[in-house]
Amino acid sequence: MSDTVPLVLGIISSTLDDPVEPLLGVLSKLAVNHKDKKINGAGEENDLEDKFVAVNKIQESVVHLLSAKQASLEILGNLFEDEDDEEWEDVSSTDSDELLDTGGMEIDEGVSANELGLAFPPEVQQIIVNGNICEKVAQQILYPSDEIIQILQSHSKTKDCLKRINTVRCTALLCLNNIIQKLKVNELGGTEKLWNLWLHLGTLLFKKT
Repeated sequence: MSDTVPLVLGIISSTLDDPVEPLLGVLSKLAVNHKDKKINGAGEENDLEDKFVAVNKIQESVVHLLSAKQASLEILGNLFEDEDDEEWEDVSSTDSDELLDTGGMEIDEGVSANELGLAFPPEVQQIIVNGNICEKVAQQILYPSDEIIQILQSHSKTKDCLKRINTVRCTALLCLNNIIQKLKVNELGGTEKLWNLWLHLGTLLFKKT
């Protein structure tokens, strides 16, 4: 693996660290302000135009950041991608009760889910584990507040942002699946951290959005 990989992982980590929520908050406030003034006829034409330009500018920033996150997740997911799909057949044929019954399950923290593993150099593994890459990917699954969602849905100019957010979330889930299959349990933070992640994903799954 080339020396470029650590550099790429560093960029990916930085991109995933960059929060989109503050931009969404600003965008929603500007969108509401612009719509209210337009409906009520308040403000001069130049003022409305300035608000419109401000909305477009922030929206472009949101789109650029989401696009960067999307690309980062795709690259990261490809690093952990398993070209052998046979294991999925085994999973799909497993009784669901067996998957849910963890009472007698013993997890070997020194063994990865995929016995073949990945031939990552130690320095790359260190970046992935110590850089909390798995946690950063999981953060991309979070959804904005209900208030922001409602505002973005009610404005034609900002609906596209929600679609992009959903795309990023789906890609993050796929990426997280690939990572969990390839890394050892202790490299993912141990069984307790994995259990908390499972509960978190379950909460998101059943939450109405």
